Amino acid sequence: LNIPVISITNGIDLEVFNPNKNGEYMRERFNIPKDKPAFLSVNRLDKEKRIDQIIRASAKAMKDVDFSLVLVGKGAEAGNLKKLVEELGISKSVFFTGFVSDEDLPFIYTASDCFVIACPFELQSIATMQAMASALPVIAVDAGALPHLVENNKNGFLFPIGDIFARAEQIIFMVKNKEKRKSMGFESLRMVTTHGIETMISQYANVYNRAVKHKNGSK
Repeated sequence: LNIPVISITNGIDLEVFNPNKNGEYMRERFNIPKDKPAFLSVNRLDKEKRIDQIIRASAKAMKDVDFSLVLVGKGAEAGNLKKLVEELGISKSVFFTGFVSDEDLPFIYTASDCFVIACPFELQSIATMQAMASALPVIAVDAGALPHLVENNKNGFLFPIGDIFARAEQIIFMVKNKEKRKSMGFESLRMVTTHGIETMISQYANVYNRAVKHKNGSK
């Protein structure tokens, strides 16, 4: 279309999602160990989300480092993914929470240490922004809108589509480098401020005001 195009963020509530939430009770609820890092994925458990690749990369990384993988969500692939976890021999380190309520969701982020997303079709990943608002570093596929949220080696890492080995190496790095993990998390928090719901509302208001001015000026 030969008309001006304006990009407006989906927006997230930065008061609801923030690093000050104490999520320890979420670890207790799902029996997630408190003495090792937890890598989180919040997604529908469907094929297009590529959760199987996260599991395979985690299995490779678990040969070198000790951490938990927490998979939040439900979907048609849940059974197959649980079977894959068993086949790879990592059942004791992978935790399927199923559906998590809106009330509890902010706390599962702060109970975690890093966010992982593999779906290459994200138009704008709200889950990734929620993780960033919770001061988590992000390991994300270099596709879709995710490179607009994640800057490589700044607030996390980007990996090529389908590259399980690169993803495993990034996970290993995050487990071994706690201070870097934290500094990347704080960078996520700084970067996500432009996606707050107030920003979204302001952007929409500007669009409507410009439309009204244009209409009045055309009379």
